[in-house]
Amino acid sequence: LVNLAGEMIAFDSRSLRMGASESDLLDTIDGLLNKMIALAPAAVAGVGIGSIGPILADQGLILSPHFSALEGLNIPEHIQKKYGLPVSLQIGAVAAAYGEERIAKQQHRSANSVAFVVLDYAGIGLGLISGGVGWISDHGGIGELGHVSIDLNGRQCDCGRRGCLQQYASGRAMLRALGHPEDRDQGATLARIAQNAEEGDEAAQAALLDAGEYLGHGLADVDHLLRPERIVLGSSHPKLADWYLRGAYRYIDRLPEARGGRTLRD
Repeated sequence: LVNLAGEMIAFDSRSLRMGASESDLLDTIDGLLNKMIALAPAAVAGVGIGSIGPILADQGLILSPHFSALEGLNIPEHIQKKYGLPVSLQIGAVAAAYGEERIAKQQHRSANSVAFVVLDYAGIGLGLISGGVGWISDHGGIGELGHVSIDLNGRQCDCGRRGCLQQYASGRAMLRALGHPEDRDQGATLARIAQNAEEGDEAAQAALLDAGEYLGHGLADVDHLLRPERIVLGSSHPKLADWYLRGAYRYIDRLPEARGGRTLRD
C-alpha cells in the first residue's frame, strides 16, 4: 500500500503453491486487498498487478503455462466488479522497474532508466523502463534474459539453442546442481535453499554463488547492450536475489575497468 508520493504505508505477502485452484487464487487476492484497504488512511485510488507472463494487458489475461488456474481468468475484471477500483495489469518485472524509478525519485536519486532482472525457477526475465515509459513487448513487456546465449556449444536449452543463460543461472539450473528432483513445489524448494544458505549450508551457498556468477555474465551483457542507469535484481523468493548478487559480483569484480571509470558496482 503506497500513498501518492510513492511512500509505502503497509505491506503483506501470501504464498500460493503450484497447482493452486482458481478459488485459492482469488481468495488470496481478496485477502490481500481487504487488508490493504482496511489499513489505507484514505480512499484507495486503484490497484496495480505485477504478474508472471506472458500477459494480454488489454484483455486482462495472464497466459502463464505454470498456473493452470489462470487460464481464462480475468483478475482485473474480478477486482473492478468486487471493489469498484480501476486496475492496471503489468508484467511483474516492468511493474517492479516502475516502482524502482519512483523510489529513486522519492529518495532524490537519479533513475532515468532502470533494468529490473527477475529471478525465478524457470527463467530470468528483464523489465525495462526509460524516461518513465516501460518497454512493452508483444507478450506484455518482459525480455528473456534467460535466453541470451553465453556458450555457443553449451548446454541444450528447451528453446532449441545451446548455452542459454537460464541453463546455468535459473532456479531450476541451481536446483539441478544440488541434485534436487523436479516436483510440483519447486518454488518452495527454491525458497528453502536460499534459507538454508542463510543458515550456513555450504552446498546451498556454493550453488547459489555459482548461479549468481553466471548471472553476472548476463548482467554485463545488459550493461553493454542497454547502458541502463540502474540494474536491479529481484525475486519473489526471500534472500534469493541477495545470494545471486554476491555471486554476480564475483564475476563483475574480475572485469577490467571500463573507459570513463564506469563499473557495474557504481
